[in-house]
Amino acid sequence: MSIIHLMTTGQIQSAMGAQGYAARLNRRSAAIMWVIASLAYAVLRISMADRFLKKYGLNTFWFAIIELLATVVFSVASARFVGAVLDRRSKQTFGWLGLTLAGFLAADVYTILVTNQLPDNITFLMFFAISLGIVGTVVGLFFQLRDTGHQLAGHELAGHELAGHDLANAHSYEVPQ
Repeated sequence: MSIIHLMTTGQIQSAMGAQGYAARLNRRSAAIMWVIASLAYAVLRISMADRFLKKYGLNTFWFAIIELLATVVFSVASARFVGAVLDRRSKQTFGWLGLTLAGFLAADVYTILVTNQLPDNITFLMFFAISLGIVGTVVGLFFQLRDTGHQLAGHELAGHELAGHDLANAHSYEVPQ
């Protein structure tokens, strides 16, 4: 005869709820840090645009407005996109991806449309930075998903999520063989 420990539904929800709360808190903290880092980068881009692109007809006031708004859209949407991918919410994934790309490209598209005859080296650098950003995002997302997949494989209901939970208070039943 073997003994199987069965936890009450409340005990399972309690164990999973605490871990879910911690995961939500970690995601929220990471998303806030991402927004702050993205806004800091936007300020750097505004400064660089003012210094190097103003002489080619770029209105840095409007560039700054577009850059800051697009950065907020990009950073929030990209964080939600990653969350949707990790949670396997495929219906939401493409919507967040579209907003992420729109936020990522908005200021650069504005720059290309309003400037007068940018030198080839600046145009090249802009397209190179855009391409590098997209490739970096795809590679980073791939590794994030790969690492998360490995973590999820080890966190089955009978495994890590309930490890360390007070099994002494669980109900024990003998199961005849």
